[in-house]
Amino acid sequence: MEAIVEDELQRLQTLNIITPVTFSELAAPIVVVRKPDRSVRLCADFSTGLNNALEPNNYPLPLPEDIFARMANCTIFGYIDLSDAYLQVEVDEENRKLVVINTHNGLFQFNRLSPGIRTAPGAFQQIMDAMLSGLQCTCLYLDDIIVDGRTRQELMQNLQEVCKRLHENGFTVKICKCQFFMNQVKYLGQLLDAEVTYKIIAAETEGDKILQKVKHYVIYGWPVSKKTVGNPEIEQFFARLESLSIAHKCLMYGERIISPRKLQQRVLDQLIRVIRALIEPDH
Repeated sequence: MEAIVEDELQRLQTLNIITPVTFSELAAPIVVVRKPDRSVRLCADFSTGLNNALEPNNYPLPLPEDIFARMANCTIFGYIDLSDAYLQVEVDEENRKLVVINTHNGLFQFNRLSPGIRTAPGAFQQIMDAMLSGLQCTCLYLDDIIVDGRTRQELMQNLQEVCKRLHENGFTVKICKCQFFMNQVKYLGQLLDAEVTYKIIAAETEGDKILQKVKHYVIYGWPVSKKTVGNPEIEQFFARLESLSIAHKCLMYGERIISPRKLQQRVLDQLIRVIRALIEPDH
């Protein structure tokens, strides 16, 4: 662990996030937090020093349930995660002497907002809200930004606006944790799942090799014998080929849409939600 901490200290120095100092009247011990990717985050324990002297920042953090309510009718999502979050916010030079950490490699002064400062969450949320204010279909909780759209084109436009604001204000993102053009995305521990519409089914059908082959046969004609198909999954459609058709780029069986396997569980979950809403309207 000591070697990992030293590597992180070196990385922060290289980015000018921290600077070594030889003396400080205040110095907080560090708290090492292991991330899921096995890297570490260095936080400072300001609980017995700086935090006691700070007035609370009462800027409200958004309620997750309010975010989920706003995203309830979304169809496609984008998720943006900032790299090093608080560490992208500069601290006034005169206040940097107050945010010093004590490590086995000596004292280091933070030039950026350090995790562990009592007022950091409210201050950071306020900065982010001001930076992204007025943008449509965008919600954020600290450094987690969720963007939605009714179509891929609309989502692309919304993402471009968000990225433009981030660039103009000097913020960078952790691209390996970002997700784009998702029909479902996990956000704040909750799975945001778009309602499965015929447009989503049509798009997924385009990527389903079996259904695409069946659509080809529906349009251009079926082989004389199912034995020539050579695929059991396609052969099963021979028994109902007279009832197969295509509507809005979806494969139809009579008046029913054939859902790609990838979407079948989501369609079932959606049906269950509808049934529950009908029999338990107050819940």
